[in-house]
Amino acid sequence: MFVSLFKQLIQNQEIKVSEDDEEYSDFKKLVQLGFLGIRNKNKKVALIVEESAKNFFENYLKDENICVSSLDEFITQDTLNILIEEKNNTKLNKIVQNYKNKYKDVDLIFVCSLYYENYLKGINKLTKLISIPYNIGFYDNNNIFATRIIHGETGCYQCLENQILQKFDGYIEDYVSEMDSEKQVFDIKNYGVLISIIKSEIEELNLYSDTELRGNVLHFYLPTYEYNFDKNRIQSDCSVCSTINNILFKEQNMKACNILAEVLGNDKYQE
Repeated sequence: MFVSLFKQLIQNQEIKVSEDDEEYSDFKKLVQLGFLGIRNKNKKVALIVEESAKNFFENYLKDENICVSSLDEFITQDTLNILIEEKNNTKLNKIVQNYKNKYKDVDLIFVCSLYYENYLKGINKLTKLISIPYNIGFYDNNNIFATRIIHGETGCYQCLENQILQKFDGYIEDYVSEMDSEKQVFDIKNYGVLISIIKSEIEELNLYSDTELRGNVLHFYLPTYEYNFDKNRIQSDCSVCSTINNILFKEQNMKACNILAEVLGNDKYQE
């Protein structure tokens, strides 16, 4: 039966095999060895970009089966604040459940300027909480970064940011004033590179449900055309890739905030 299916594969360039089929394990080994790819027709790709670049990506990816949204369409500022502050357990759980139901079968790709650092941090926490991998491409001036993050296996955005900032003097706040002028300014130079990376990533995701950027960071420096391909490792001081102790501390902190809110509410009621 395997030989018959393999001949069919050669003739038609694709075949359909389910996990219940006896030949599934044989074809799975061929995929693992890199001889075959998997095309997941049921899974969708959602590309989230800053508002100024939305039309650009929609035009150049119109032949791809993807949904392009802006950052504000994907996540509101209020939701972002709840994710970053982690003080309201009830609202946080509701947010997690809503996003998990909506995006559990979707490949997420985010592209934006480092100006939107708060969005990147909030999205990093959100994907961690709903346990889904995602791709990210971002730029700062002439530096372009791209990676695929799988929480618990690779470093997250916070890990990557920590690695990047170690190469610069001072704090990220020292550079914010320089980045302010980049808001809503479309930079074809950076996005011309990013569109090529994203298109390749979409093709890889459709074929293999994974990409070569998994746990790796691609970094371009445009003025000198330099690039490097490095690992995005989990950082021990990362607040998102928490150890058991960090998780317990966060839970205790959240409980303390909820108790304090109740006490303050009762005091106000008694008055």
